[in-house]
Amino acid sequence: MSSGSLAEGFDLPGSDIDIMYIDRNVEVIRNVKDIKYPIQSATYVMETYITHPGFTILKCIKHNNGELLVEPCPCHPWSCPVPIGPKTVSDGHFLWRISFSVAEKVLVHSFNFTQLLCYGLLKLTLKHIININDEVKELLCSYFLKTALFWVSEEEMINCTASTDISSYYKRLAMTKSLIKSESSTFLIDLCKYYYFKTSQYLAQLLPPPNTIGNNYNIRKCYNIHLQDCIKTDAVSGWLLYASFYYVTGKFSVTLILTDYVLSRCSPDMVFGCSEPLCKLRNIYRQNVNSTMTLNEKMKVAIISRVMYCKHSSLIPEELQLEVERSFIFYPPVVMSHCLRFLCYHHLGDIFNRQQALRDLFLTVKEQYLIPFDSLSDSLTILGVCYEILGDKDTAHQCYDGALHCDGYKSLTAEKRKSKLDGNLREICSL
Repeated sequence: MSSGSLAEGFDLPGSDIDIMYIDRNVEVIRNVKDIKYPIQSATYVMETYITHPGFTILKCIKHNNGELLVEPCPCHPWSCPVPIGPKTVSDGHFLWRISFSVAEKVLVHSFNFTQLLCYGLLKLTLKHIININDEVKELLCSYFLKTALFWVSEEEMINCTASTDISSYYKRLAMTKSLIKSESSTFLIDLCKYYYFKTSQYLAQLLPPPNTIGNNYNIRKCYNIHLQDCIKTDAVSGWLLYASFYYVTGKFSVTLILTDYVLSRCSPDMVFGCSEPLCKLRNIYRQNVNSTMTLNEKMKVAIISRVMYCKHSSLIPEELQLEVERSFIFYPPVVMSHCLRFLCYHHLGDIFNRQQALRDLFLTVKEQYLIPFDSLSDSLTILGVCYEILGDKDTAHQCYDGALHCDGYKSLTAEKRKSKLDGNLREICSL
């Protein structure tokens, strides 16, 4: 069984290959009472009542005229996968380290990008800073660092939080780009590329509003670069940000073309929000991809993700600015596509297609088509906004009220929009 950095996906400079050989002919038990008779193979019992946490003494069980004898067993590489004792004690050659290599691999493979980055930087710090100092060399090992990271991850959620500081995102891009150049692990390169493209989705929304930059070539070039990276995260979310860019700049015909493409990709055979190990969508995903594809190719072919508008996003339509006034928001791609189409036709004065777009949005929300459970409230709110723009205050009020009565997560702006609508209705009634 492979273990260590390579097995975990890290192919850092100087990484070696760790192979653990499992002897299936040896049985290790925790208690003598657990022995199964007749004894068919070499059997050892663990004795953990020692002063060295994480280590154990293995005692070999033998028969002597019907009596059970337990004798200490020194570390032999051929009889145990981890015959490693503490180097600081005299009886270290009798001690075996309790290995959790299989569980560790599963945990590392479940890390998010930030956790993987922390782990990689800790390993590099150990190798290139700590271990070149003779006074502390070999004082630490990557196993200790990994264990510490497991503990911190259990106590605190380690993740990248959304920031409004544009310079921090450029720093993330630079750091991720350097990791891509230094890595030789396909897994980590693909992961870094995905994070790079995802970061571009945030960065594009922190640039000056595209309808205010005029002919500023440098900013337009930045938009083009980041939006080109945006479309590489999955099948649709980046394209929706591109559609939003053209909507904000008043190029409604381009927005309609892009949203039409997005809707063509939002089909039941795409994977959307699958986290359960036995989720049926995983089988659909496996049918759409193959082992020769990179992670980026798989994401673009098989995955649809919600589009995220960050706080004070420069790309969100003016009609939805309230939704990002205090926080970021995620919209299902089908919902946002129909909303953008409604807004485009509204500005173009195309009444027939405006009504059709609103009808499509209404049916999407009603049938909860490709709408995750925790996005229903926000979807009802966006539907209410469209009805309010149309002048149908009563239906808009019903949508906001429905958003506030959804189970679980509730829209952060539905109450404010509903109250504002009630205030306007009272003013009208008093005239």
